[in-house]
Amino acid sequence: MQRQLSQRSRLTLQLQAGNLLAEAKRRLPHGQYLPWVQQACKLKPQYAQKLIQAAEFVNAAHERYLSEVTDANTLFLLSADTTTEEVREWFMERCINSVSGVG
Repeated sequence: MQRQLSQRSRLTLQLQAGNLLAEAKRRLPHGQYLPWVQQACKLKPQYAQKLIQAAEFVNAAHERYLSEVTDANTLFLLSADTTTEEVREWFMERCINSVSGVG
């Protein structure tokens, strides 16, 4: 029987993948990253970018969000360029209040 990864483990692996993809993007010559992502990783460029953006978001002093995030889609939304810091703070408040029974 195949053991399923917990959502937290999957999220951790996705963040690690984002960090590795970011490193590959920095190292590969200009114009070679997207073909490499598609051929070697079998990923769509948009999904690879979401992984990188999520990892960079967490790396950039937003690790506090990670304890409240249970899936990659939520992390992708929090890390999106279009998500304002106000919305991120609102999300954290809601998470903290739901855990403490307030609101």
